[in-house]
Amino acid sequence: MNTAVLGILITVVFVGSLLTGSFLYWSAVSRRESRSKAMARRIGSIASSNTAESLFQQRQADPLVDTMGAAGRYLDGLARQSGTAITASTLAAQITGSGVAGALIMGILAGPKGAIIGLLIGFIPWIRIRSIAEQRTIRLSEQLPDALDLVSRSLQAGHGIADAMRSVATEIPQPIGEEFGRVYEEHNLGRDFRDCLSEMALRNPHNFDLKIMVSATLLQRETGGNLVEIFTNIAATIRARFIFKGKVRALTAEARMSAFILGALPFVVAGALMFLRPDYLTPLVAEPAGRTLLMISGLLFIAGVGLMRSLAQVEA
Repeated sequence: MNTAVLGILITVVFVGSLLTGSFLYWSAVSRRESRSKAMARRIGSIASSNTAESLFQQRQADPLVDTMGAAGRYLDGLARQSGTAITASTLAAQITGSGVAGALIMGILAGPKGAIIGLLIGFIPWIRIRSIAEQRTIRLSEQLPDALDLVSRSLQAGHGIADAMRSVATEIPQPIGEEFGRVYEEHNLGRDFRDCLSEMALRNPHNFDLKIMVSATLLQRETGGNLVEIFTNIAATIRARFIFKGKVRALTAEARMSAFILGALPFVVAGALMFLRPDYLTPLVAEPAGRTLLMISGLLFIAGVGLMRSLAQVEA
């Protein structure tokens, strides 16, 4: 077998093993954290089981954020949205460490060009945190209608809005229970309720539903109005939007599956040829023109995937 093909095989096995190991490890960590948070909620703890950050105090400023500028602020916001204890400095260290390690290993196996490819491994920690943040944002929106219904019933029963949020923290699981419980605890410790709500919106900058709820609550406290009716309408609107998204996904399921199959087809065919006829793909790696075509094809493939993904997204 050609040395270049052997190097490609080793690269594919290494990257696949690394991705699989990372997925299994973080899945186990996520399940363990979920069980701990659920147990803390059942025994009466309103706050998150993570004690590294006080409920009443802001997260300590990360000196790396100002040093890195816009990139540091982005990483800091991403770390906050994920709801984990990770900081911008830790995330930057993980990205740098993974990229350097991947570049060293791939450089040894495939030379300087392999080292450049190995740098892409540094994106794995960023992808993981970004995925956690996105899933948490979606989960918040899914739980918000039930939380608003519970707050409305508590308000109708004569409780204050802070006590109503305490009910949400004890009755509804994370992450919405954690967010509402944090608002209650901060207010209970003496912080102004408006500041508590505003901070909750800042912790989740990409959750539009939560921003609407916070804005409506703050506006009602300033101008008056029926807060129960406002929350009921917001909950109904959010549920209607999720129903619409479900219909869109059902109607576009066939097209999305076709796109997935067509996107995976080049890799499946290339993998089959590597095992059936290794010499057939050798010019793509051994010849300069082949490597140029391979790079151009990869860039066009990535651009096409990004374009189709943007076209398939429907604003609801």
